[in-house]
Amino acid sequence: MRDVLRSPLARVWLPVLAAAGAVATLDRHSDPGDLLYFVHQGERLLSARWAETFADPTLQSGPLQLVLAGAVRSTEALAFVIELGVAVLLLVVLGRLRVPARWQVAVGLAAVAAGLTHGEVVTGAVARFAPGHSSGCRPDSSSGVCSAQPCCCFSRGCATR
Repeated sequence: MRDVLRSPLARVWLPVLAAAGAVATLDRHSDPGDLLYFVHQGERLLSARWAETFADPTLQSGPLQLVLAGAVRSTEALAFVIELGVAVLLLVVLGRLRVPARWQVAVGLAAVAAGLTHGEVVTGAVARFAPGHSSGCRPDSSSGVCSAQPCCCFSRGCATR
């Protein structure tokens, strides 16, 4: 039993993932921002009409993110997948950087407390972590207006035309 409690799984991963899971429980009914749109497009990608998916010029997401969102099919379940995934990604990076275990726990819990995992669900900004993401929706530098209509990043503060 002592060996289990000394393992990185129990000392580092369990506290951080438990905290992220608790926050995800609270975020299940939050406004998911653009995630609902990605879920619908992911469902289309996984259907017989898959060839029509990227014909929509407002779609600013890659196929891997759409497959994940379409496979999960629920923004409530996606809240858990995203928040736990962001926490795991942070812990993996900290581990690869050889950050000591106690600092991994501290940084992981601080990231959850600061809203890093929460923000990815509520703003729908998880796309920046997704492979194959196209970040083509940016405000025009002169007018501050998004180049895509309707704006894919509307929930992140871009204005529409």
